[in-house]
Amino acid sequence: ILIYAQQKFIKEKEVKINYIPTSYISVGNIKRGNITYLFKKFECTKGKYGLIYLEDDSFMKRLESELNWRSRCISNLDTF
Repeated sequence: ILIYAQQKFIKEKEVKINYIPTSYISVGNIKRGNITYLFKKFECTKGKYGLIYLEDDSFMKRLESELNWRSRCISNLDTF
């Protein structure tokens, strides 16, 4: 999730670096319950990672919502 979030943040904020990925790493195998757990851990330790996007509450809420939505979609496909 940390790498995926970094990729999304760079693209969203149009950070000027030499290389901006055109595709993101896969996060499709993260289960919904794990997403909530991981985001709670990020909240508690965000200052220790040195990643600016962890301090951006709006970005992190959107990211968590997106990942929860993706995991629901994938789990719904598994039931067919």
